[in-house]
Amino acid sequence: MPSWAFEALGQPVEKRLFRYEDMIYPGGRGSNQWGAGASIPDVSRSETKLWFYFLARSYMDAGCEAIHYGQVELMNGNDLKLDAGVGTCGKEGQSVPVGVGQPTLRVDALTVGGTA
Repeated sequence: MPSWAFEALGQPVEKRLFRYEDMIYPGGRGSNQWGAGASIPDVSRSETKLWFYFLARSYMDAGCEAIHYGQVELMNGNDLKLDAGVGTCGKEGQSVPVGVGQPTLRVDALTVGGTA
């Protein structure tokens, strides 16, 4: 997991991989929804936010302008308002304030899955 993902979200930098179990609903909601290791992520969890930031920035760096991640309504069961504030968007030490709903990169959902 790159240090810039932690830094962008104001978290202490750790040397580790993403933790799948920390991205899914703790109560088992949507567990293995689409098969083993393919559960619905919980966007209210810190690990899921790190994962989304990592993916969005990686795709932006690769030149993508839009990403379709899937069924966002399944992922925000614990964060029904999504976000009411203002954040920042940037890379390599540069950032600019952005209002919610005015993204640089369109991202709407994601199905977490895969193997270690």
